[in-house]
Amino acid sequence: GLASAAEAEGGQPPLKEFLGTPPYMAPETVRCGWGHSTKTDVWAAGVSALELLSGVGPFGKPTPPANDPARVFAQIRAYGAFGELEERLAAAPGWGDRSDEAMEFLAGALALE
Repeated sequence: GLASAAEAEGGQPPLKEFLGTPPYMAPETVRCGWGHSTKTDVWAAGVSALELLSGVGPFGKPTPPANDPARVFAQIRAYGAFGELEERLAAAPGWGDRSDEAMEFLAGALALE
């Protein structure tokens, strides 16, 4: 995906901390509990772009009143392929108007490595 190409150019070692905004955190960060790299930045950009195009966060938001991210993290851990998100977002208001180029970007940014 796009993340591998960006990682090859950047060459920065990953950080060894667990940080980020839960709905935008990459699966490898959620699964391992640490790590931030160019790949996780590309993932977050993909989630942001998907949310802008569809009007819906693909993994939900933390649950009030304590803003518990457990449900969001469970959905991110369970993520397997971009096609799963396409099915989930089929009824989202702006999802039907996306371009082929947007889909190509999203599929690359949200590819599991």
